[in-house]
Order: sequence, then C-alpha cells, then structure tokens
Amino acid sequence: MISTKFETNTEPSTSIKVYRLTDGNRPTIHRFYDTSPVSPSGRYIALTEFPYDDRLPVPGDQARVFVLDLETAEEVYSTLTSAWDTQVGAHAQWGDTDDALYFNRLDSADWSPYGVKVDFIARREDRLDTTVYMVSPDGSAALSPCLRRIGITQPGYGVVVPTDRIKTNRGASAEDGLYSTDTASGRSRLLISFADLISQAGIRQGQSHSSGAFYGFHTKWNPQGDRVMFIVRFAPDSARVGKTENYLFTLAPDGRDVALALGPDEWEGGHHPNWCPDGRSIVMNLIFPRPAGWRMSSSTLAGRIARRLGFRYFPRARRLSFVRIDHRGRETRILAPSSVGSGHPTVDPSGKLLITDAYPSEEVAFEDGTVPIRAIDIAADVETCLLRVNTRPQFVGRNNEYRIDPHPAWDRSGKIITFNGSKDGCRSVFLADLSPFIDNLQSDS
Repeated sequence: MISTKFETNTEPSTSIKVYRLTDGNRPTIHRFYDTSPVSPSGRYIALTEFPYDDRLPVPGDQARVFVLDLETAEEVYSTLTSAWDTQVGAHAQWGDTDDALYFNRLDSADWSPYGVKVDFIARREDRLDTTVYMVSPDGSAALSPCLRRIGITQPGYGVVVPTDRIKTNRGASAEDGLYSTDTASGRSRLLISFADLISQAGIRQGQSHSSGAFYGFHTKWNPQGDRVMFIVRFAPDSARVGKTENYLFTLAPDGRDVALALGPDEWEGGHHPNWCPDGRSIVMNLIFPRPAGWRMSSSTLAGRIARRLGFRYFPRARRLSFVRIDHRGRETRILAPSSVGSGHPTVDPSGKLLITDAYPSEEVAFEDGTVPIRAIDIAADVETCLLRVNTRPQFVGRNNEYRIDPHPAWDRSGKIITFNGSKDGCRSVFLADLSPFIDNLQSDS
C-alpha cells in the first residue's frame, strides 16, 4: 500500500493514479528504464538527489542517495556520494532482496570510483573492487564498463572526475572492456576486453579503427541472468561528442559465446535496446526495413534543414519502429506495426504490454514540449497514451546533459511504473499504478 502522504492525481482518460514521490524543490531522479528503483518487496524506493541542476557537475561535488519507505512516505536511509552524473545519478539499484542496495562511490584521493553493497536496515556497507552499472537478477554479480571513460562518447552516465584522470583507448583495447564483480566477495575482474570482444565477434578492424577507439556504454542482464547485452561505441578521433558507431553485442556471463546482434550500419538512426522478458530477444527503436541509401541521405538532409528553420518535420524514410531482434542477430521483425517508435521501450514481465516515453524532438511528442508515456498492446497492435509528462528542465546543458528523460521502469509485479518528470522546472520522481489499465486489458482480451 502506497502512503496517502504523497501528493497524487488521477489521469481522467485512463484512471491511472500518479504519486509524486519528491517535493519538487530538490532535483531528483531514479536510475534508468531497465532497472526498477522499487525494492524487491515493493516497500522501498531508491533515488538520487542532485546538489543542483542549473550547472554542469564538478568533480568532487556530492549527490545524495536516499531510500523512501513507500508505505509511510518516510526517508529511511541517506548518504552522500561524489560518484554520480546527470542521467543515471549514482546508479542506485537493488539486488534480489531489500537488504542489498547498490550504488557507486568515489575515492577523491585518486578519483577512483567503486561500487558498494548496502544493507541499510543493518547499517552495513561492503565495498566492491569496481563500479556497478547493473546487478544480476539474483544479485550475485554486477557488471560495468569503465565509468570514467564512458563520458568520452556521451556524458551523463558515469562519474565526473578531472579530465587528466580519464585514460583514453586506442582501437580495441586489451586493457579495457566489460568488468564483472562477485558481489559476495567484492572481487572484480575484466570479464572481456574490447580486443577479445571484437575478435570473438568476427569483426575485422580496418584502417579507420586505428584513428579512434572503442568504449563501453550500457550493459544489461537479461531477466534470467544467463545472457548479457553490451553496447559498445566506436568514437573516431574527429567525431563530435555523441557521434559514434554503435555495436550491440550479447554474451554469456562468463565472457564467452560472443554474438554481434546489431552492427553500426543497421543501428544508424535507432536507439535504446532492452531485453524482452524471454531473455532471448531484444526490443529497440530502429529504422526497419531500411530504405535505399539515397532516400536515407535525402531524408536526413531534409530533416536537418527543417530543424534549423524551427519546423517539426519527420521524413517517413527515417521513421522508427519498435523492433524485436534475436539476441544473435539472426531475426528482426516489427513488434507493433501501427505505432511509431520513440523513447525508452520496455516490455512488461508478461510480454504483452510495451511502454515507452519520448524525447521532445521525436514525432510522437507534443508541440508544447510535453511527452507521452504510451502503452502498446502488442497482440492487438493498439496504442494508448497513458500519461502526459512535462520534461522541460530549467537548464539543459551544453550537450543536453540535463535533459529530463522519464525513463519509465516496470516494478517486479508488472503493475507499477516509476518515471521522471518536471515539477515547475525541477526534476522529480513519480510513480504510477497501472493496475486499472492492465485489468481492463485483461478483461477485454
């Protein structure tokens, strides 16, 4: 039962009740759309509060990780950490029980980030050798790319340290890659290097790869904990921030059985892959099927000109779809042909309902800057706008670092989502009970 002390409102068209969990005065977010901030029992929620959101983070500045009791609306844990950034905070997330809260800290003596496992009830904290990006479903292991290097390709997802403390890679590094931590012992190891990853996937490094480097980005466990997704970006030396070639790999948790599910040519224009509940397929926004090259080029140019002139124009040749990809890249198909892809798509635990948000720049966003949280009944191919969310920040940053992405995330029951939004320009966290909507779907089917 969620406390009545939280401010609430009900969406008239869908009867969905929304709880505002934060006060709208202190900028706060939940981690990301692929992990729920709600604890396994459903009683607690873990969030990151920024010290400010009107300027870019400075090395050493501290954010606050805290836990709310959803039944009482009381804060039951709070701690400061310097290991945070603007899109995912300190990566606060849960293991398989309420007594295992994970997030990152930073040793300011040498600017080395590391993960911690906290039992906030017993007031015990265990240090891990390296950082936490995502914890396995059973809580036994944590995976992470290098959180100091991750900002080279896109800021917002790692830790903020002095630039002279960030090592750069060259080509496919043998010393950097994907790291794995045994959460019981805290011991970490390099699970697979970029050199081995590229080699095992059968990718030939061409001349262009010598004038740039591979870096790790999102890493995700599948729901069964027996397969890992690793998004790797190649950043040419001459590229601007965010202009990368993207690769989607999957592999076994022991670092073997590497498969390239999607290469940069197929990925171009797409974004945000996430595991489906079956653990063998991936949903993402993708241009599929891909039109002829000349149509893609002309559409890209037309869209760029329209944006510069201040027009909302979305060429059909670059329209996104929600696409399901086999984890080995052998099969690709559209999930919901009637819906336009956007935002951060996830499929509920039953595999029947897809929800997603949108960026203000995407086709389904509203012209006033608000964005929908949409639900797509996959079998019926029917879309519903569940909620309309204000995502306008007071300060967006040089490279859009402070944008407010809702990142709607399912809880373990498949009935509740948590999302970010703006309350009078302050990033805030909301929780929505989708039970009435889901119950109606089930009664209609």
